[in-house]
Amino acid sequence: MAVDKTVDFTTVGNDEWEVPFAVTEVTATCIGGGGGGYKDCDGDDEGGGGGGGGFAKGSLAVVEGDVIKIKVGDGGSTNTCNTREGLKGDRSEAKLQRTGEELAI
Repeated sequence: MAVDKTVDFTTVGNDEWEVPFAVTEVTATCIGGGGGGYKDCDGDDEGGGGGGGGFAKGSLAVVEGDVIKIKVGDGGSTNTCNTREGLKGDRSEAKLQRTGEELAI
């Protein structure tokens, strides 16, 4: 009997998750950090929000003891007054590391 269980990783940075007993498949949903917004500094309230982060979803067969490496990307910061664009957001990813090889999900 299949059982669905969700494990969320939402804190920016790197983490690992070890596949527990009886888990045979992992589905990862990765959402990258969005881009930083534009701030106008001349007082006329112009500007705008940054773009949304990328999205990827995939499934992979796993066995007990496999390690999934997780990276949660940070959003980009707002520009400074000397530039016209916000900074890019960072990627989010999940990778299966088995016997030294990494298989992207």
